[in-house]
Amino acid sequence: MGLHRDSGPVPDQHPADPDAPGSAAAGAAVTAGGTPAAGPAPTAAPTVTERAPGGRRPWEAWHPSGRGILGAVVTGIIAYVAAWLMAFLVLVLTLSSLARSGTGEPGGLQEGLTEAVQAGPDPDPSTALATILVLPTQLVGMAFLGPLDVQVGFEMFGLGLALAGTLAWVPLAVTATAFLVAAGSSYLARRRRPLDPRRSTVLAACSGVTVAVLAWVATAATAVDLQEEGLSFSVSAASPVVLLGAFLVVAAGVLVGAAAARRGGSQAPAPVRWVVAVLQVLALHYVLVTVLAGIGLLVAVGVRSGPAVLPSAFAWLPTTTGSAYGLVHLAPVSTALGAETGSLTLFDLPWWGWLSALVVLLLATLVGALAWAARMRILPPVPALLSWAVLPGVFLAGGALVTALTRVSGTLLGVPGITSAEYGPVPWTCLVLSGWALVITVLARFAAPAVLATWPRLATLPVLGSGAGVKGAGSIGIGLQGAGSDGAGTGTTRAGTPSPRRVKLLVAAGSTAVLVLLGAVITVNLVNESVYGPDEPVEAYLGALVAGDVTAAQEVLPSNVGEGRSALLDSAVYGAAQHRISSYTVTGSSRTDDTATVTVTVELTQDGEVSTRDLTLTRTGSTGVLFDDWRLDGPEPVNDVSIAVPQELRAVTVNGTEVELPVGDADSYTGLRSVTFPALPGEYTITPPAASTYLSYGDEQSVLVPAAPGGTPRGVLFASTPTPAVEAEATARVREVLTGCIASTEPSPRGCPNRAFLFGSPGTVRGANWVLDAEPTFTLDESYLPGVYTLLSDDAEATFSYERNVEFDPRRPARWEPEEDTVRLYLRATVTVAAESIDVRMD
Repeated sequence: MGLHRDSGPVPDQHPADPDAPGSAAAGAAVTAGGTPAAGPAPTAAPTVTERAPGGRRPWEAWHPSGRGILGAVVTGIIAYVAAWLMAFLVLVLTLSSLARSGTGEPGGLQEGLTEAVQAGPDPDPSTALATILVLPTQLVGMAFLGPLDVQVGFEMFGLGLALAGTLAWVPLAVTATAFLVAAGSSYLARRRRPLDPRRSTVLAACSGVTVAVLAWVATAATAVDLQEEGLSFSVSAASPVVLLGAFLVVAAGVLVGAAAARRGGSQAPAPVRWVVAVLQVLALHYVLVTVLAGIGLLVAVGVRSGPAVLPSAFAWLPTTTGSAYGLVHLAPVSTALGAETGSLTLFDLPWWGWLSALVVLLLATLVGALAWAARMRILPPVPALLSWAVLPGVFLAGGALVTALTRVSGTLLGVPGITSAEYGPVPWTCLVLSGWALVITVLARFAAPAVLATWPRLATLPVLGSGAGVKGAGSIGIGLQGAGSDGAGTGTTRAGTPSPRRVKLLVAAGSTAVLVLLGAVITVNLVNESVYGPDEPVEAYLGALVAGDVTAAQEVLPSNVGEGRSALLDSAVYGAAQHRISSYTVTGSSRTDDTATVTVTVELTQDGEVSTRDLTLTRTGSTGVLFDDWRLDGPEPVNDVSIAVPQELRAVTVNGTEVELPVGDADSYTGLRSVTFPALPGEYTITPPAASTYLSYGDEQSVLVPAAPGGTPRGVLFASTPTPAVEAEATARVREVLTGCIASTEPSPRGCPNRAFLFGSPGTVRGANWVLDAEPTFTLDESYLPGVYTLLSDDAEATFSYERNVEFDPRRPARWEPEEDTVRLYLRATVTVAAESIDVRMD
């Protein structure tokens, strides 16, 4: 690309510069062993404190040309543009995945953000253009470590409310783009025009400052600021952190690119060359683990969620593989939601997941050991402590950087309080990685040399070996012979090469030890997973439910229900139920806290419908020291079945088994009581007792208890109703009373419904008689009192007839004339019904 070209009439590489071609320092070449090379002795440059004739002042060694500064500025601009384009690509692919998978509506999101940016500083551009500018620019700000701040203010019920949220997430795909573009530009420029490292540092700072200012200004200028009636909304990733993050990312990229392109790397100080070599090993190790883990994650996500979500991998895969880097090295991933914290360890994954991760860990450790051993052969001598500590130290710093960049956190400050969430490697992941680096160092010193001595070509591989651009400076005495003139190194031999027999024995012994250790770890975890894992109690419990064996299920998870309420949790009752759970699948588990409480998610199938439930287990101890004991805490997949019955009812039949009914509580219906039984998923047929002489409780009823959480079965109501014998018996008794009343000769018999008006005194009346003209028809009505009914009739008629003496003169003979009175009879009787008796009383 030709950037950073520092050419001009005055060359940047002065003869006094140590890296200048033809300078005294450049001509003082030495061999790898420190012996001066054959040829004329070089002339040393004069030492000056002021300006020497033909020389420069000390500060001028740091001063690049104007063209070099311009190239650095252009490099920064190109790095920012590349990051913005990657952010745009990430957003487009993510929204496309959401739309294709049916889990989101990118159109609605775009419309909402379009309305938001319309209220920004310049509402004139089209809304589409404004949206395109806002989203990627804010994402670039987050890529340079700027947290996204969201503030919402609104009015509700006349009160002003506010919500404030912060999302700290680094889209590593965008960050890596800025870093790699800066490194590539610097590499191409320095390959065409090498520079003194000091000037490269100044130019890196210029590029970093350019991107820092550009990123902060662009992020602040495109911040969303919506102000409408009763609503305020703002979104911005602009913060002072963006300045520092952008500067560090791009400046580091420029320095890395310049270092990769620089000739004469052997002239750098020995500690610097060691650190550079360690960084190469760390990069190889990280890339190997994350690439393999990323492939596994893509396959798992693609199988589980479908290929439609894979284009969004640019948004989540770099962060997720960063967390997986620590997880593969046995460092947990922590999760937090408010006050609830949890962690995910490697062995919480399915057996094939953690087994694959262990294989990746073993492979990465061996490759790292070979790569570090190959580099140590050609590195200059340093103190022994430094040679042992440099790899763990750099892995410690790299682990801290990975932990910081891959941790996602958010905070929402609202009306109820503060809600926070976090996901990422635990803070001490860097210590775990440093420990693995020490393991790599040990293998590189005591195992890898034998491998490299047996297969020397491994040391010349570009990935494992030192590469062609690094010159050797001697052996550090690890028992290796330098590769000599083949370009892999020129170290001297301090110990002879091991015999092939000894090498084979060492490799065989080491491999056997590693395989035995790995086999032991795999065996313990396989046994823990298959026999003593948290899935086993869950599978034993659900397997018993599928078989209809509640007794076996309660041995795993005892029922904790009140006295007298466990009648339906019986093998006879549940085993006869239809539409029980027919199958189950344990879909995963997650550790929720440090006390080894695990939540297992299961899918239950009932009548072809699949529902998801979470079951909680607690580790209660160990069996044989190595294997875990788990207790299933529940909750049971039960729902309450409510049965309302008359007070006198004492039992019902459920699925063919008689169930005693407890006292229960008074129901909303008078005369009924309500009882509740917990029941497992299935269909229960509830049959009331057979009808007695005078009372019936209706027909049997079926209740389906769903397996889905939150599902509520309907209630059962058994109300007592009179049998036909009640009306027949009560009617007969009322008719009997009516017959006696009709037989009376009185106009108004006592306690009778037939009443007539009698003209004249009793001495002037003869032949009084009642005649029933129309028989009554009866209806039996329910009253508001339980077991009490009313028998009614209003269609009966009777005639009261008699003769009356109409002669008023007692001295004359009586003159009898017939009289009659027709009345309508209203009959009402209260019928009190018991199972085997009734009581009828005329009202």
